[in-house]
Order: sequence, then C-alpha cells, then structure tokens
Amino acid sequence: MMIIFVLLLIIVFLLGFKLGKSFILKGLVNRVEQLHQEGDYRQAWMIEEILNQKR
Repeated sequence: MMIIFVLLLIIVFLLGFKLGKSFILKGLVNRVEQLHQEGDYRQAWMIEEILNQKR
C-alpha cells in the first residue's frame, strides 16, 4: 500500500512539474510579445535567447 502511495505521489509531482513548466514558458512568450509592443527590444531579446536555449 505504501509503495502505491509513493508511486502516485511521484506521478502527481512529475505531472505538476511538467504542467508548471509549460505555463511558465507560455507566460514568457507572452511577455516577449508585450516587450516588443512596448519597444523594449533588448530585454525581449534576452528572454528569447533563454527560451531558445531551453527548447
């Protein structure tokens, strides 16, 4: 019973981590678009470089 609980906990943690990572990446992409609209191309470029390294 304890093994099942631990496995379930690990699965939930991994799914949560994956979901959280996708929300963070999507938020950063939206932030880059917002920075381009505001004219802050330098900061947008820095975020884009980080996103390109993570993909």
